[in-house]
Amino acid sequence: MNQVISELAFDLFGETPREIARMHYGHMSQTYEIKLDGRAVILRTNAKAEVFATTERNLRLLRELGLPVPTVISSDLTLAKYPFAYLATEKIPGRDLGYELAGMNEAQMSILRNHVQIKQMF
Repeated sequence: MNQVISELAFDLFGETPREIARMHYGHMSQTYEIKLDGRAVILRTNAKAEVFATTERNLRLLRELGLPVPTVISSDLTLAKYPFAYLATEKIPGRDLGYELAGMNEAQMSILRNHVQIKQMF
């Protein structure tokens, strides 16, 4: 799979990745951190394009709420060139909130809940 990911990265960014690392957090997708010269990007792949059907919209809505979410660099849900749909985003600093939730106490969860009141978004 790394060979296909490397080819896709070259197609998208015009350079061969220095490193490709499979990330173990990605819900239903196979997710990779791709290190290029001077930057890193996140590439999410899935054989079922519908998994990403609302992702760009949801990221935009979360950004409008003031949450730090990555910018989508490129996406293709057609499966025309690769045997999977993909979504490439910038890599933002920090840890995914999904990793942090389990360690948060009730006070921290309340602050988060009050800060982010998502209504009928998804």
